[in-house]
Parts: sequence; structure tokens; C-alpha cells
Amino acid sequence: MNSDRTLPARLSGAALDIGGTKIAAVRFENGEVAERLTEPTNRAMSGTDLVRSCEQLLLRLDAEPEGPLGVAATGRVTNSGLWSAVNTGTLPNIENLPLAEMLSGALARPVHVLNDAAAAAWAEARWGAAAEAASMVYVTISTGVGGGFVFGGTLLRSENGLAGHVGFMSARESDQICGCGRFGTVESVASGLAIAERAKALGHPVTTKEVFEQWRAGTPWAEELVHDSARTIADLGASLRAGLGLDCMVLGGSVGLSGGYHDLVASYLASEPSMFRIKTAIAAFRHDSPLIGALLFAEERPKGECT
Repeated sequence: MNSDRTLPARLSGAALDIGGTKIAAVRFENGEVAERLTEPTNRAMSGTDLVRSCEQLLLRLDAEPEGPLGVAATGRVTNSGLWSAVNTGTLPNIENLPLAEMLSGALARPVHVLNDAAAAAWAEARWGAAAEAASMVYVTISTGVGGGFVFGGTLLRSENGLAGHVGFMSARESDQICGCGRFGTVESVASGLAIAERAKALGHPVTTKEVFEQWRAGTPWAEELVHDSARTIADLGASLRAGLGLDCMVLGGSVGLSGGYHDLVASYLASEPSMFRIKTAIAAFRHDSPLIGALLFAEERPKGECT
């Protein structure tokens, strides 16, 4: 697996990444980022107002109106482009929004929408850290935990939009009710939001970034939280290899890309029996993996189609 990749010069167009913490809009030209706009995600907004905010951000991009536009969105995206939150603690007001249709109508151009982790998986499998793997999972550990699978050059999608939501699988480290309604999930112990909430419960009302700073400084309570997260992701990787025979797991997201986190996950995987030690890598395109994958997906759709 190669974590040092470049984009093909032919990649041009616009992409939007709607996350639980921020929204990013990027214009690519000839395989390079030509323009980038970001703003915080207003979780209190209604779904319609949030989409309108996305529209305004895209309109500020100096993008070619006939070029492809791909959207990566956290949560559940059906094959027909309906967008819903799964963890309502992350985005409480998103339920069956026709995201592709709404953006397409406002911008007068075809729009193609994927789950953000699925989009990142597509980028990393096609051109990134897993380009040489026959099968892979991309796991984003950020505000929440999500995933995307690529098998034999095909991105796994499902009509109900749940494919890849590995954050809602069970985790032995968790004893909390997840925002999705399930008990004891990966997301409820490994995500950035969970790390900050668990720190607060221990009497440390700090951000996830500050937890990681304390971890690197050797603070015991922070070490416990970060190790619990990394151990949970390692356990997830071993379980996915056992169940699906995957070749590799690529880590992304603000937590997954934090310095030292990948190595910690790898150290826990090393304690697994050899047949379950899935290969791991850091996302080659870093925080841009969802944007690149969404644009690539849009570029490959038939002209005039909107999904």
C-alpha cells in the first residue's frame, strides 16, 4: 500500500463535503486544488436550511457550471440520493432529504451524492493508499465513525444507505447508548465526539484535540481514552478481516489522521492472531479523500443523471 499518491491531471470539477463539524467546498483543476471554502456545520439548522447553506457555499466557488459536482455527506445516503442522519446526536434534523435533487435544482446542474466515508473509500481504492489492494475498508474516525468498502474495483452501496456504517457495529470497550439508538457501538467509544464526552465525564471538559495533546504529554486519563479508541478500531479491523477477508484498512478523519494514532491502532492489531492482522495505512489524500472520491464518482456518472 502506498500512502504517497498524486491525483491524475485530468481531475477537474467541484466537490462538497458535509461533515458533522464542518462543510468544505473545493474546486479541482488538472488534479490540483484551485479553490477551497469551509464553514462550521450548524447542527441546529433545519435540514432545508443546512442544504441552502451548502448551496450558497457552492455558489461562491468559481466552478465551471457544466463540470461534474460530487457531494460527500455524513450519514445515510440511499442510491436514489435521499439523505438521513443515523446518529441524531451529530446531525439531529436530517431525515430523508432529497439532497441531490435539492442541490441540482438550486444550482441547475447534475449532482451526485455519496456517504462521505464511501466517497473516501472510492478515492483511496482508485488512486490512494489502497490502490494495489483487491479489497479494502476505509474507516473515518472523526466526529463520528464511518466506513466504506471496495471489493474488486466496485464500491459497496445499498438502497437503504447503511452499507459501510461500521461505527454502529458492536464494540467490547463500550458501555454507552449510541446516538443511533444501539447499545455499545464502535462510535460511542472511538469517535472524536465520544472521546470528548468521556473526558468530560471524568471531570475534564476539554476538546478532542486537547485530549490528544494530554495523551502525547503522558497524562493517564487521556492515555486511557485514546487507547480505548485505538483498541476499538483495531478490534473492528480484525473483525472485518475475519468476516470479509479484507486486504487492508485505511484510516482517515480528524482522529484517524492525528499523529501517532495509526501506529497505536497497528500496535493493537499486532496482538491479534496473524490471520486477523489486517494491513493498515493512513489515507493518502488525508482530509481530501471524501472530496476526491465524490468528484470521481460524479465524473463517472452518465451526463444529465442525478443521484
